[in-house]
Amino acid sequence: MPDMAVIRGERVRALRKEKGWNQDALALKAGVAQTTISDMELNKHKQPRDVRDVARALETTEDYLFGLSDDRAPVQKRGPVPMQLDPPPAVLSNSKEGAITGDAQETNTELSTISRFLFTYGTSLGEDGNMILSNRHIDKVRAPGYAENVELAYYVSICTTDMVPAYWPGDELLIYPEHPVYGGRDYLLFVPKVDGVAQMCKLRRLLSMTETHWVCTAWSPTQHEERISIKDYPIAHWVEGKRNR
Repeated sequence: MPDMAVIRGERVRALRKEKGWNQDALALKAGVAQTTISDMELNKHKQPRDVRDVARALETTEDYLFGLSDDRAPVQKRGPVPMQLDPPPAVLSNSKEGAITGDAQETNTELSTISRFLFTYGTSLGEDGNMILSNRHIDKVRAPGYAENVELAYYVSICTTDMVPAYWPGDELLIYPEHPVYGGRDYLLFVPKVDGVAQMCKLRRLLSMTETHWVCTAWSPTQHEERISIKDYPIAHWVEGKRNR
């Protein structure tokens, strides 16, 4: 993507209006300032780092917003393939009834009285720059409010430098295993779990997919595109964001 690429303002405006949002609403959804949305729609915005969040909020791709593609739709959805992690953590309740199970939490919508904890898994550096996921969780933290009802959500503490400066070693990423697969978003791509064998994964920005390959990009040591075999790495877990400490 060109360093000084300018976003196509008419596309941002059209997608925003389709959702019935004003600029303030889109800014809130994307986590940017209202003036950022205004500048984008006036074709004045030249900071690509904000575009990912706006594209995510509008459920489209960065390439579409930059006019590099006329396909506004995300990459076709692939069925979820859950990882074999530890059982879901118990949910702590402030009510008199005491603790309830993680399974029960998925049908409970009263978030004001429920606090869910998510497991954090560590990684180590393996061959060819792959990360190796720990078999056991290393920590558990309180789920942010927007993730309390997300089934099987978890955190991963990464060790790779593949996505610097977006993600640094030690960052804890919130992962949604059953989220659909879209282009222009970040994913952990996993080798299937085999008993007794360490599970490998890669952190990548997914651009698109073919019948046989993920088309990805990484930023370190220099920005480059690569194709990763779907046969070898068939599991894609969406990176929702980083944990704020």
